[in-house]
Amino acid sequence: LLLAPIDLSGLESLDVSHNRLKDLKCVAGTSDQLQKQGCVQGQLRFQSLRVLKARRNHIEDFEAAMPTLKELDLGHNWLKRLPAMAGLPNLEVLVLSHNRMIGSWETLVRLQKLKKLDLSDNSFDFKPTEFGEQLERIKSLHYLVTLRLKDNLFAKTTAQGGCFPEYQTYTLQHMKLQLTALDDIVERKDFDEAVQMAGLIGDLDLQQYDIMVWKRQKLVGDQKGQGNSNHHKAESQVPTWKELVDALADGVEDATTLPRTVKRVVRFAAQIAKADSNKLKSELWKTSHKGKPSYLEYKEADSQIESFLQNFKIIMGRLE
Repeated sequence: LLLAPIDLSGLESLDVSHNRLKDLKCVAGTSDQLQKQGCVQGQLRFQSLRVLKARRNHIEDFEAAMPTLKELDLGHNWLKRLPAMAGLPNLEVLVLSHNRMIGSWETLVRLQKLKKLDLSDNSFDFKPTEFGEQLERIKSLHYLVTLRLKDNLFAKTTAQGGCFPEYQTYTLQHMKLQLTALDDIVERKDFDEAVQMAGLIGDLDLQQYDIMVWKRQKLVGDQKGQGNSNHHKAESQVPTWKELVDALADGVEDATTLPRTVKRVVRFAAQIAKADSNKLKSELWKTSHKGKPSYLEYKEADSQIESFLQNFKIIMGRLE
């Protein structure tokens, strides 16, 4: 597009969404390739650009000096941090949802004309006191009325890997006179009701919440550790020869127990498949009968194995 002899000085809206762009250097005016070809780019080419949309690309970074720009949409990209904002003094709408961003929100304080901000579905992970510090930066944007923060790491429950799902309550308590919409609370009536409910809860002590979060995370970690231990223990068990024989014998003697028999056999098969072969041989022999290796005499082994296989064929026949 920029290589073509087209006058773009009057272009007010540019949408390059749903491509595989890795950067927007041509818009920023920093493309070495275009510079080598003597192509005018950046603010000199987009003198009147007010809206720039580049959703669903592979953009990892963005920086541009575009004083005319009012709306920037970089949703669904690969951004890892907030873009530099010094060159966008007149920006009113900023959409950065569905990226991979982490880190501070400090750069946002430069956007003093911002009215709508969407940081949802990113990887911001703040403990409660840190969230309070970051929200102070957003509070300095006096024209801001719409804010989206949902589905960040900090917004999730402890079990989901987050730490401060109460962030909405805290935000409403501290920005109730400024905002008119928070996350999916966009209707005026719903927003007013949410503000009222947040007021009834009372101010959240973020330092106390830090302690509470630590306790939550420790509890979840202990529960996961116990669960993993039990799971590993269950998986590491090897069925005894007696258990295998009894499982099939029960199914043969009473056809009504067939579903239960099949479940037991499937469970045993899964345990056997995951077991170390040497351990399997050892455990099947040593635990055959109350830990006594003498349970199975060699002369009896062949007959019991034959009986086991016959019962297995009977069970398979009933399933068919």
